[in-house]
Amino acid sequence: MQENKVARIKNTLISICLVFIIGAVCMMLIGYNPAEAYRELLKGMFAGSLNMGTTLEKFTPVILTGLAFVVSMKAGFMNMGVEGQLSLGAI
Repeated sequence: MQENKVARIKNTLISICLVFIIGAVCMMLIGYNPAEAYRELLKGMFAGSLNMGTTLEKFTPVILTGLAFVVSMKAGFMNMGVEGQLSLGAI
């Protein structure tokens, strides 16, 4: 049981690292400095007391959209309309 938990944490950390690496490669391909972009991203989120709340406010619909997709996939259904549901929910 403990090995399974360690493997899940390890896979999650590897996935997060891969996302940052792929993002950095994409930024380099279009001519941006990835280190500066990630630094500004973190500085913008944690610079003030209101900034983190605003970031979470804007990001919550994206998190819930991803959660809706995951729940439907775990139930065995392919939900292809998640993006449209997000757009209609924003109206």
